[in-house]
Amino acid sequence: MPIRELDVIGIDSEEATNFVRHLGLADEAGELPEDSASLRIIHMGPPLERAITRAPIRCVGTLPVSRVEILLIREFVARLEDEIEAANLRRPVDQYCIVPHVERDQIVGGRTVRFRRFNCGGFVLEAYRSASIQLLDTDEEALPQVSLALLKKQYPDLATALDRPAIRKRMGLVGQGPWPVVLCGYVLNALDRTEAEIRARPYKAEEGDELFPPRRTPSTSY
Repeated sequence: MPIRELDVIGIDSEEATNFVRHLGLADEAGELPEDSASLRIIHMGPPLERAITRAPIRCVGTLPVSRVEILLIREFVARLEDEIEAANLRRPVDQYCIVPHVERDQIVGGRTVRFRRFNCGGFVLEAYRSASIQLLDTDEEALPQVSLALLKKQYPDLATALDRPAIRKRMGLVGQGPWPVVLCGYVLNALDRTEAEIRARPYKAEEGDELFPPRRTPSTSY
């Protein structure tokens, strides 16, 4: 399967069918490896890094982008790397948030630090937005409300930690939920349109779009 430079790479969940748990950007063009892994991506892990994927890649969201758009996106990534280095962040989690999908300027150790933090989908969205491509309507009123149970599917490594109100608050999840979270499936469904549609208007996510392909009848198992 051919991969374009800066295509959106969806990494599969090991536990839930059609549920994509992580997103990144292809760092170079090429072919998807036969083992569906070992592809170099740029992603918000955390931390923000360029790395070789080790988990199965299940799907790819693609949009033909111009050389100018590629340069704008790469400039965006380079600025983020400079921000993070200047902020001297010691913990990768300090680069991460869940709500909103991007957050600017943080208080770290009693000082205001100028940098942005993201979730993995938010990083992809803002990278494309830097090239004036708005894939998804990210207004809180436009996003589906996501339950704690569904968040634990999106963040299996944090499933236990998310039971703690202090941890949820650190990630921007105030109260008991549900919350307007940008999930990986929303971004992939946004890209599952014609180029003209993608460039004409941002996608408005619906319940069921947490899966790719989507399921329009919400499951009660969440």
